[in-house]
Amino acid sequence: MNKSYIIAIVVVLVILGVAGYAFFLMQGGGNVYNIELREFAFVLKDGSFPLHVKAGEKITFKIKNVGGVGHEFMIVTDKDAVIDMIHQKIAELQAKYGNDTDKIETEYESWHESIMMQRKDLFLAMKDLEPGESATVTYTFQSPGTYWIVCAEVGGTLPKIHADFGMIAEIDVS
Repeated sequence: MNKSYIIAIVVVLVILGVAGYAFFLMQGGGNVYNIELREFAFVLKDGSFPLHVKAGEKITFKIKNVGGVGHEFMIVTDKDAVIDMIHQKIAELQAKYGNDTDKIETEYESWHESIMMQRKDLFLAMKDLEPGESATVTYTFQSPGTYWIVCAEVGGTLPKIHADFGMIAEIDVS
């Protein structure tokens, strides 16, 4: 075997290795978690909660709503503060609109989007998914601590949100 033939083989192998590694990084670098949203739980495929990740690593969540109603995938820093804030808003809207769920839901959705923009200390990422929809959420947890995935969807369950039925999952970041 001549020297140029061996060099050509080595070059091809290096190129294939680099291309494969680049593809691996584009797919989330191995930190990809498939999560199903259903009534009323987050189900981590190929594992269980709490999810353990490292600070500074990019995490990709591939989420799919396999349930029969709309769900939220919301990453928050303090589940209790978020849930309390949402319950207070729902109580306020019920006092204002009585049992008119359409008006309550409409104003709640507007408020919910607004408060998420205002309170970046609590709300880190969010996707709404209708039944059958899929989405990807990519996030890098900068600091160690406990974070939460919460579904704060309202609907026929007023004054409760889906989190009240157990649609909460824990993420431990070290």
